[in-house]
Amino acid sequence: MRPATWFFVGALLLLVARIAKGASVQFKPGVDLALRPEMARALPDIEQAHLDVGITRGAYITSGKDGVHGPDSLHALGLAVDMRTHDLEQSVIDALAAQLKLRLNDAMSLNRPYQIIIEPNASAPNASSHIHVEYQPYPGYRG
Repeated sequence: MRPATWFFVGALLLLVARIAKGASVQFKPGVDLALRPEMARALPDIEQAHLDVGITRGAYITSGKDGVHGPDSLHALGLAVDMRTHDLEQSVIDALAAQLKLRLNDAMSLNRPYQIIIEPNASAPNASSHIHVEYQPYPGYRG
């Protein structure tokens, strides 16, 4: 099998195990989940962070390796995912970002190795469009 296939299989196995335990992670149709192991390992914690802050629908992943992203984006390398937030209040989004940092980096004040970024909504500057999570243990990391 090609390496990308192994990454996909790893991510899929983690998700199946998590779903079997009652998690409710969802994916936008067409999301490319050919993620690197570093990112695939984060998916159960991403799901749990949503549940921790009371988002009963769980995580809704809107982008993996797919989509249009900037030239330095880690999406194309399978090291980033985006999560839907447009249906959430800003206070919940802020709490989710803090919980993601706690679960993925072991402290709310740390933003490494996983960076959690609340992305702005271009059409509504005071609202977020999604939360971006990427594995980047140091600046310039490209896998």
